Amino acid sequence: MLTIIHCNLTSALAQSRRYNPSPNAPAPTTSRIGGTRTGSCSNTTSTTFTALAPNSQVGRTAASHPTFVLYVPEGESLAIDFRLYQYDTDGQIQTPAVYQTEISNAAGIMPITLPAAEPGLSVGEHYIWQAALICNPARRADDLIVEAEFQTVSDAVPESERWYDLLKVALDNAASDPQSIDELLTELSALERSTGEALQQAASTASESDRPSLEERSEAALEQSLRYYSDCRGTLIALL
Repeated sequence: MLTIIHCNLTSALAQSRRYNPSPNAPAPTTSRIGGTRTGSCSNTTSTTFTALAPNSQVGRTAASHPTFVLYVPEGESLAIDFRLYQYDTDGQIQTPAVYQTEISNAAGIMPITLPAAEPGLSVGEHYIWQAALICNPARRADDLIVEAEFQTVSDAVPESERWYDLLKVALDNAASDPQSIDELLTELSALERSTGEALQQAASTASESDRPSLEERSEAALEQSLRYYSDCRGTLIALL
């Protein structure tokens, strides 16, 4: 069943935050799988292929078999190549992937859960997941690619700091409480915007050598804030 979920900024900000990451949450590493490429395959929609996950901070989960969530623009309905990698103690990505799967006919909000038959993720480890929307199977260079880093933590860590667990609960309860997803996404959008603005301010007074990196990170956070859910102007389609 498909349900339209309307973004409601006022409702989200009027309530106490569900997602409140630790101020000590680390920023993503510089060791990534590859460059990201967002947008839409058809270029006929204003919405963008997006990882519904923190971008300027490393997200957290206490689940051994977590759920990762993507937004695939309406009308795309294409295959997704999903891969999960682990970082080693030196901060380098280990290959091959811990888990890989391909999903056909992806559209709307797409949850991808590490299957119970797969080995569980270890507490204290650092991972990165990547999803490629295959626009043209004969030309994979045209894939749209998103990725996000995360850490596995003990369930003693407050749930309010565990993005992936909060989003999973919101998805599970979407039929009875559809506003929860809106609120989480709006909060994440606001946090990315705040981070982007802070980096922008830091860049304005940074040394010449540090400025380019700060400006790049600021731009990425601000763009991600807008991407999260079409700046709350449009609608999101949730799979219930």
